[in-house]
Amino acid sequence: MPRPPRRPAFQTSDVYLVTDVRVCYSGGTLHSTHPALSDSYLAQFQTEGARLNLVARLDEKLPRTVGPLDTSLRLVPVRSERGRTKLQRLLSALVLVSRMKFSAEDVVIVRVPETLGLALGSVAGLQGAQVVANVVAFPDAIGSGTPLLGAATNPLVRKLSQRIVSRAAAVVYVTRKALQNALPPPAAVPTFTKSNIVFPDYYFADQAKDTFDRAELQLITVGSLNGSIKGVDTVLRALSILVRKGVNFQFTVVGEGTSRTGLEELARDLGLAERVRFLGQIDSKSVLVRHLKHADLFVLASRTEGLPRAMIEASAVGLPAIGSRVGGIPELVPSRALFDSGDYDGLASLLESLHSNRSLLATLAEEQHHNAVDLIRTARTPIFRQVIDSVRAQRRPAARPLDR
Repeated sequence: MPRPPRRPAFQTSDVYLVTDVRVCYSGGTLHSTHPALSDSYLAQFQTEGARLNLVARLDEKLPRTVGPLDTSLRLVPVRSERGRTKLQRLLSALVLVSRMKFSAEDVVIVRVPETLGLALGSVAGLQGAQVVANVVAFPDAIGSGTPLLGAATNPLVRKLSQRIVSRAAAVVYVTRKALQNALPPPAAVPTFTKSNIVFPDYYFADQAKDTFDRAELQLITVGSLNGSIKGVDTVLRALSILVRKGVNFQFTVVGEGTSRTGLEELARDLGLAERVRFLGQIDSKSVLVRHLKHADLFVLASRTEGLPRAMIEASAVGLPAIGSRVGGIPELVPSRALFDSGDYDGLASLLESLHSNRSLLATLAEEQHHNAVDLIRTARTPIFRQVIDSVRAQRRPAARPLDR
């Protein structure tokens, strides 16, 4: 594997994009491990007269990658630290990036509340760089799948997130309202709304699904099975109620994580072994789209969310969706398709109603398909070039030190 630059000399007029997405070298080329970090995504940060630097976690080897990145991209590697808690990684990142040097000419784009984003946003701001806060999730999402970790980490994450946003030269939100209410921008600072969801054209169905005539309702969810953040346990408990009421269904779970074994055991304990399939991680997007198109309803019972990529994917291929009333989900589905997080009785009632009223499924599919297509096409607008130009045009004084 080629040796990446350990700590490159920082230049003036540089743009730094900071992300927790892991990268690795394969065949001498830098590869991303997540579709959210792709060449098409990075292209919008390329501006005239400035070099783009990617600050990301570097792994020696990863089992799955999604494609090579532009060879002109300059990597500022941060050692990947698997197996450590969020709090340990945050403190370690703060120590590491405290040695990095920025100038007032630099624009540093950080994703809040990601670990590297919080660490680098704090340090770059103290050094007078122009920090752009890209708010992609709620601070409380960190550690929410593990109660003890969340209790230890969330106060610090929330405080750092609030301070970085309040001192930012510009703020970009992935939601229309939800994250703006949780982390309001400072007055007179340029504020933008841009989804970070970008899909290829083959995701888009020509029209929403309009036929739901199978006796057995096909349900599907897609998401990480690390912790309980996606609420798959809530769905399973709701489905056990439907079994007792004689409602016919099949439930497909796509995703992998540390909680998979426990969820499989819960499904068996609830008598759902013959009705629930755990497919694991599906890397092929065409295969995932095929599973989505086969289903009748997408269910997302998250305990916390930003703007859920999986739900937008489902709606883009024409599938109706229902979700918990958290984060950006209410911006994607109408109120009649929402239920309270953790309320499996309420979810069971909603599912029973949709099972008996298939015309409502068609109506939801049509509404959500239009919304998703509009959202994704808007996301293709290279707004970050405008953000960077705006920040440079309104060169602000050095940021205030963070309160001790």
